[in-house]
Amino acid sequence: MPQHFANFLLVSVSYIVAFSLTLGFVLPLQKLLLSNIPISISVLFLPHGVRILTYYFYGWRGVLYLLPAAYLMLYLSNSSGLDINPVAPIISLMSCYVGYLAGSLITKEKKRLSPIVDGGFF
Repeated sequence: MPQHFANFLLVSVSYIVAFSLTLGFVLPLQKLLLSNIPISISVLFLPHGVRILTYYFYGWRGVLYLLPAAYLMLYLSNSSGLDINPVAPIISLMSCYVGYLAGSLITKEKKRLSPIVDGGFF
């Protein structure tokens, strides 16, 4: 049980830091450089990287580790003026997990078909 709590803390803090960097640094920079793109669309969304690494290391449990932090950031985003649907974190986490599974299957298939196993192009 203590290991799950440590994993939860690591994932939550990483997700909150990545989301905060996106809101505090990436989005203002994007607004300055690319003013024609709406602020609700982030060109570089750092929490996706945290999600992928969480799914890589923890599998389906990553959804459970990410869900509280995703709802915390939803609450903070809504209080800062962005209007996001309350179901969005669940849909986002599940679709990211499905994308991770699809990507894993594709890379495994490419490695299986590749004539060069180590150091190859795939």
